[in-house]
Amino acid sequence: VSAANATPTSPYTSWATAATDLQAAINVAGAGDTLVVSNGVYSKVGGLYVDEAIHIESLNGVSTTFLDGQGNFECISLADPNCSISGFTIQNGSNHRGGGVYSLYANAVVSNCIIRNCYASLGGGGVYQGILYNCEISGNESADLGGGTYDAELNHCTVTGNEAQSGA
Repeated sequence: VSAANATPTSPYTSWATAATDLQAAINVAGAGDTLVVSNGVYSKVGGLYVDEAIHIESLNGVSTTFLDGQGNFECISLADPNCSISGFTIQNGSNHRGGGVYSLYANAVVSNCIIRNCYASLGGGGVYQGILYNCEISGNESADLGGGTYDAELNHCTVTGNEAQSGA
């Protein structure tokens, strides 16, 4: 996926034909596929939705590749127990649960991500469910439970400056 590509052509199998729309690439990916996402800010009204066992990774990491909810919707929903995402800054999301990452399953994986400035009305301002590795979770808020995360497993993560009525 490359936001700057002038000739996106499905099924997006090379940089020359790479999708400019991350959701379009997710929609044509099949179980076991890996999507590599180049530098840029990616967002989708209603949030990105992953319902296949795919891996989504940024090409150059958190300083250049962003999933942005624009303060109006969750950044990404992980709706397959075997999907994963790695190397993004996930920011400005808003949802009832998991403003940044809303995982429908406890074993979807988020790794090497920064999750910041997200909001949830019920729980998990930054992340709702899932397994996180080497993530930084900061500046998120929940009106109810878990400002940074709720019902998530954290491994080697840094959690700072999150706020909630109960549990930061």
